[in-house]
Amino acid sequence: MISRNRINNLLRNDIEASTFDHSMNIGRYLTAIRNLKKKYLGNEITLLDIYQYYRIPLSMYTSRKMRNVFVIASLCLTVYITSNMDTLRNNSIPRLGLNFSSATLIIGGVFVGKEIISYVLNLKKTMSMFYIYRYILKSDTESTKFRDIVDQIIKLEKETHGRDLRERDIRFIINYEKFLLLMMMRRFPSIFHPMCSRFMLYIMHLYINKVGVHEVDELHDEIRVVAFIMLVLSPVISIFFMLYYVAKIIENSQNCIFYSFRREHRTSFKYFITKGNEYPHETRMRIQRGAKYLEEFFQVKRGNYLVGICSAISFFLSCLIFLTTCLMIKTVLTSNSTLNSVFRENIRIFGRKTSIVHLSYFIGGISFCLKCLNFRYATANRRKAFVKWCEIMDQKELLKYSRNRRYLERVITRFFVPRIYLFVLEIISPFVVPFQLLRFRNELRNIELMFQSAGNYREYNRFFRNKRASVLDL
Repeated sequence: MISRNRINNLLRNDIEASTFDHSMNIGRYLTAIRNLKKKYLGNEITLLDIYQYYRIPLSMYTSRKMRNVFVIASLCLTVYITSNMDTLRNNSIPRLGLNFSSATLIIGGVFVGKEIISYVLNLKKTMSMFYIYRYILKSDTESTKFRDIVDQIIKLEKETHGRDLRERDIRFIINYEKFLLLMMMRRFPSIFHPMCSRFMLYIMHLYINKVGVHEVDELHDEIRVVAFIMLVLSPVISIFFMLYYVAKIIENSQNCIFYSFRREHRTSFKYFITKGNEYPHETRMRIQRGAKYLEEFFQVKRGNYLVGICSAISFFLSCLIFLTTCLMIKTVLTSNSTLNSVFRENIRIFGRKTSIVHLSYFIGGISFCLKCLNFRYATANRRKAFVKWCEIMDQKELLKYSRNRRYLERVITRFFVPRIYLFVLEIISPFVVPFQLLRFRNELRNIELMFQSAGNYREYNRFFRNKRASVLDL
């Protein structure tokens, strides 16, 4: 069995492990927290590594990588083979050129290679985390909550190093990047406009820990070069995003044909709606639970003809599938005399004679109709759905507007938009993010001063207080 000393590097040294002094400012502990979040190979595991593994364990990490490789590779090969079908028919090997199909194949190959290399590089650390959960923490991600794991980590630090950790210190470390990013969103909104895409937030996460560590002039030059390279490569990045989201739509449309037209929260919503006494995965699950009630709020609407048209199309397609299935069954039955005689035997129901085949046709038709016609939205109450969402998301102050539907729609559409809108936003984001980076570069010195002068827990409580931020402030 692995020794408990394998987790000795959970916190690196005394200054990083020391209890936070609430009167100190962020600048005092800025370097310590950054070092704490640094990724170490082998057995040198940090607190954030433990939390990251809790969110994405080894089995999920492996399956996610395999899925990404398979989906992107399949889509890129399909586009390439379809575009070069004439060449393949002549038993010739298609050549790469300056065309869309070749660009698709190259971008797909780069993505597949990147996924494989990143998986191999992270496998050693991921396996170390697997053994830590299994032998040291004596738990797994399926049977315990992260708060229980935190309790064990606190006990372990007390036993091995004699250090006193508190749960709010751990929450602060885990939420630290989100805290800094939210401060930037509030103080410098011009950086994140006209759009706040997932791609933009990813770039911001890469740079947010460099502010205050590297010289401002050095970061100025680096950001200028990165913005220029990104602008040059923006068509390539945009093509990759387009392939990725097309693959995502195709994959999810198998369960819901109108997947891309359903609504989803904006990427920045989880930053504004979080609060200090919960972990990021708890905020995410709360948002997911509330999403179905917001969907009901928009679907249950007088004069919503789109839902009726979609239901009618679904009903028509289901009827076609049912009739085709009936014809196939009838063909099989007539070709086999034994089965034909058995299934056409008359039975008496309610005083009338019918055959098993005709009865199965009737039952099958009713089941298809009930399956394709969704009566949930027709019988749901719009106000109750909104009230339930307010309870889940701690937005009780919005209840006084629950009868003003038009006002609520305007408020909710600020952060709950159709998925197709978010997909288009991400596809065009590579052309916009370079200019947002230049705005970030211009405000770099002010951002550094804000991080250095902000009170540690005073500022933390201001943005991540126990009460959630109101969506009216978005």
